[in-house]
Amino acid sequence: MTAKTTTTPLVSSTTTISTTKSSSGLTSARGLLALLEEPLDALKIHGLRCLNDCAMTTQWAEVAASLDVIESMHEDELFSRRDLAALVASKVFYHLGDLDDALAYALAAGKLFDVSEKNSDFVDTVLAKAIDTYVEKRQKGGRVVVSSSVADGANHRMMMEDDDVAIDPRLESIVDKMFAKCHEEKQWAHAVGVALESKRLDALENAISKADQPEVVLSYATKVSQTLVTQKSFRAEALALLVKLYETLDFDEPNYNGVCQCLAILEDDKRCADVLLSLVKSSDERDNLQAYQIGFNLFEMDLRNFLNGVADLVVSASSTTGQTPIKEGQEQKEAEKQARANSLVSILRGGTPAKLYLEFLKTKSHSDAALVEKLKKSVEGRNSVMHGSVVFANAMSNCGTTSDTFLRQNLDWLSRATNWARFSATAGVGVIHRGRAEDSKQLLSQLLPAPSPYTLGGALYAMGLMHCGRPHCGDASTFIVDRLRAANNETVQHGACLGIGLSSYGKSTLDSECVNELFRVLRSDSAVAGEAAGVGLGFVLAGLRKNSQKSLHESFAREMLAYARKTSHEKIIRGLGLGLACAFVTCEEDADAIVEDALGDGDALIRYGGGENFWSP
Repeated sequence: MTAKTTTTPLVSSTTTISTTKSSSGLTSARGLLALLEEPLDALKIHGLRCLNDCAMTTQWAEVAASLDVIESMHEDELFSRRDLAALVASKVFYHLGDLDDALAYALAAGKLFDVSEKNSDFVDTVLAKAIDTYVEKRQKGGRVVVSSSVADGANHRMMMEDDDVAIDPRLESIVDKMFAKCHEEKQWAHAVGVALESKRLDALENAISKADQPEVVLSYATKVSQTLVTQKSFRAEALALLVKLYETLDFDEPNYNGVCQCLAILEDDKRCADVLLSLVKSSDERDNLQAYQIGFNLFEMDLRNFLNGVADLVVSASSTTGQTPIKEGQEQKEAEKQARANSLVSILRGGTPAKLYLEFLKTKSHSDAALVEKLKKSVEGRNSVMHGSVVFANAMSNCGTTSDTFLRQNLDWLSRATNWARFSATAGVGVIHRGRAEDSKQLLSQLLPAPSPYTLGGALYAMGLMHCGRPHCGDASTFIVDRLRAANNETVQHGACLGIGLSSYGKSTLDSECVNELFRVLRSDSAVAGEAAGVGLGFVLAGLRKNSQKSLHESFAREMLAYARKTSHEKIIRGLGLGLACAFVTCEEDADAIVEDALGDGDALIRYGGGENFWSP
């Protein structure tokens, strides 16, 4: 009875005071903090509620002085509102700027931490911290770990410190609530971005499937996956999921372009060829035109090895169809299908785009011939370096335009170039006529039988420049290999090795003949020829690290690194370093092993070569 008469006035008095101060604006939290020292849980809970409701925005500094009391209340297993104490502690840490502890106690607050609360800086800041923490742990390979003390904010901190990748289930629950909030507010782009950052394919699929316009969200997810997802293995998983969604979701018009772009990055040439063949063989002209447009879009992605593989499959499928008996009256339709397939192959292999580029550059060229002529006159009588600089300037200003008027009008002046300047001047012809692979031999016919080894080497290099990225146009690599076998001069070998590498770039399979010939020159241990052989090997191997050729690619790369450690010529080491960087283009983390091996070498030049792999895209 005594306890009753003592307690009732206290509760009544305190409530009255608190209410009065709340309505008139709280000026001090000392009265509320005094309630936390009371022995009765009801008074403690009332004090915590009042602190949470009206004291944390203006009087948090006073509350921070009693933070140890609030934390002890949360850690007291006999206290019935540990979650409320955790929420108040979280807000205190938020105001103190300690977001790690603020997040830990927010997780311990459970349902009291409402991620859907609007216009709350506290919720927005802690939620952002939760997402950042979750994304960081997921990117490190973290998995959800259920702790026996999930209600304790202090134990949560200890668990996070002990294990950098352990994910509290409550943290994942908050992120799931954030996804639900995004779905409710139709913030599909936000949901897709967080799902990709946190490697949550299930959340990505849900966001796309539940969107009002799934085709728009799917297109956005495709773009983000291709450009912003940095880990190659996860990007492959994400793109595989997107391809599945492209094929299963019901759209008004199928997005074949998006499917083929995903398949291109996945290097699935078989499925990509099937999609293009279905469009080419369709009787609907719109499908045929779409196949051509997809071909141009894929060509712009500059995945030459993949495109040549797709082209080979299209050719193979077309030839197989041509061998089957044709029904009477169907000859015209089959001929049209074959013509469309041939047009598609020309686009994929670069024939049609090269013609369009050449026509555009030729008709829209604004290079200033008078300026080059003025440069030429200004360096009359100067040294060969100045002479070569003018030749370079003319080649670069007319790259791909086929405009070689300056060269034809100044043959006597060009003949003054000697040694490597003559080599570079001759190679400039390949720069000017870049892309004219069909008539490369005719253009270089006067240079190939030249008596000067510098002219002949430059001509073979020029042929490689003209055929770069178009290995199926003519037999340039075979022609240059034959010239390399017959050459004993290291200058000619230098130009031939560069030409072989450039003319072989873009093949869908490894050319063992080119690789063996380049290794033969490399092992001759000639500094001039060996340097070019190292670079040429890189071009031949570039883009060919597919599953079927991965072991062979790895073997050749290791052999290049081994020879770099064996040779005493610095030029060869630098050439092999650049070659390795080219060989592992687009390989990303697949190149980590060989990069770490090179960076750990005692030779500075080999370490330099390993560093060059970092700038290979």
